[in-house]
Amino acid sequence: MSAARETAVRRKPTTRGQATTSPVLQVVVAPKRRTGYLVHLAVCVTMLVGALVAVLALNTALTQGSFQIHQLKQELENLEAKENRIAEQLDDLASPEQLAVKAAELGMLAPPSTRYITIKDGTITPAQPAPVEEVGDQ
Repeated sequence: MSAARETAVRRKPTTRGQATTSPVLQVVVAPKRRTGYLVHLAVCVTMLVGALVAVLALNTALTQGSFQIHQLKQELENLEAKENRIAEQLDDLASPEQLAVKAAELGMLAPPSTRYITIKDGTITPAQPAPVEEVGDQ
């Protein structure tokens, strides 16, 4: 045994007269583990690269969304212009002059006079012109 170890051992008498040895317990500070600066550098570089990749992915996603919004706005403008052209064509075709031309092309004739059918008794009466009120100086 070494000299340092022998000083740390104490002898205790036992009940039968035999001596036993028990070590004295002491608090020992654990040795510091020293990790190299390369590990810290690798962790920092990895975090930096990860952050840059995340920013790049976010920027790409935002740019893609902006491009889609731009395309949809252009499509909406084109559809609105088309709707306006179709509405103008419909107004032109629904005008009374165009209806009369189309009716004549189909062989339809204008009625010579207007008549009304009374539903109660089924009689047909000619339309009476509305009385015209004369406007006088007042």
